[in-house]
Amino acid sequence: DFTTRLQRRLLFCQTKFYPDTLMKTRILSSWCLLAVVCAFSFFTLMSSQMMSKAQQPFPEAAVINVQTRYGAKGDGITDDTSAIQKALNENAGIIYLPDGEYLVSDSLKWMGQDGKWAPFRTLQGQSREKTIIRLKDKTFTDSQKPQGVIHTASIPSQWPADSPQVGSGHNAFNNNVYDLTIDTGRGNSGAIGLDFNASNVGTVENVSIRSGDENRIGVTGLSLLRYVGPCLIKNVSIEGFDVGIDSDDWDLSQTFENITLKHQRKVGIRNTNNLLSFRKLHSVNQVSVIENNRDVGGIA
Repeated sequence: DFTTRLQRRLLFCQTKFYPDTLMKTRILSSWCLLAVVCAFSFFTLMSSQMMSKAQQPFPEAAVINVQTRYGAKGDGITDDTSAIQKALNENAGIIYLPDGEYLVSDSLKWMGQDGKWAPFRTLQGQSREKTIIRLKDKTFTDSQKPQGVIHTASIPSQWPADSPQVGSGHNAFNNNVYDLTIDTGRGNSGAIGLDFNASNVGTVENVSIRSGDENRIGVTGLSLLRYVGPCLIKNVSIEGFDVGIDSDDWDLSQTFENITLKHQRKVGIRNTNNLLSFRKLHSVNQVSVIENNRDVGGIA
């Protein structure tokens, strides 16, 4: 086998040129064999950990588990809106959703116990494929007053353009969404999958956003209209909706990597004023991939 051949080759090389060091050669070959076995075991372990990372539960003490601490069911039948919202209201940090289907009937808002907008919250799923937040059918039906299934926010600041009514602003620090799927259900023509706001430190990563309607209705998959950025959007797929990604505001920037857009009804990406940077953008569409509406905005 491989290890036997390796020992023989090492022994041959050493005894051919240094016949008086046979014992040292055997010791050296043993150490070399041990090194090879250890290296193989290490890389096997690392590969296994990398493959299972998305499925690995988080330690209970490190996160706010919506099931064990707030009674969310994740069974696809029970309305889990109040349980998840209470977890968001009462905790900054990592709000953890174990695998399951969480039915909601209202926006999940980044707010504190005082009812005011609050950043510094992370919504962390156990896995992208099996942690699903699904909007109840026929809940957000008014496309003129769209609502997000998830709505992150900023603390109000002194900027004149900030709007405390909708949580827009430049103080949306450390808002993150990881490893889950957002499904806007059926008959929700006024739905936004993720209405995201983040400032400087904020990420959406390993997230799928999809319209669950057979006609793929919905306003926007990922809305970035409330003074969003700088931020990172990575490993995100969006299926359906009138607009896949909608971005605005000239003074900030957004970075995208490995983005997949499918079956939008009007346009894949609509950019009004912002500077967007893309790496690995994939589109499966019969509509335009990118619509840049003003001279101020740009896409690289």
